[in-house]
Amino acid sequence: KGISSNLAHESSLFLALDHQVLMMLNKKNIDNNKIKLITYQNSKILLPDPFRYDDKNYNETMDKIKNICMNIDLDYLC
Repeated sequence: KGISSNLAHESSLFLALDHQVLMMLNKKNIDNNKIKLITYQNSKILLPDPFRYDDKNYNETMDKIKNICMNIDLDYLC
């Protein structure tokens, strides 16, 4: 889904799944302070885009994404 200028203005945070998405977001008219990698709090986690994975690897990656999302400390950004 595309990011409208209204969405970019109203949102306080955009979390990119990987560096490719991060670069795409940086090319948009979005305040760079609103853009972070989803793994910004733990850069040791490797999280590739699971789009073309087989079921086993897809589910493992989705479990990692779920775990990361459940443990994001949004207060860290303030």
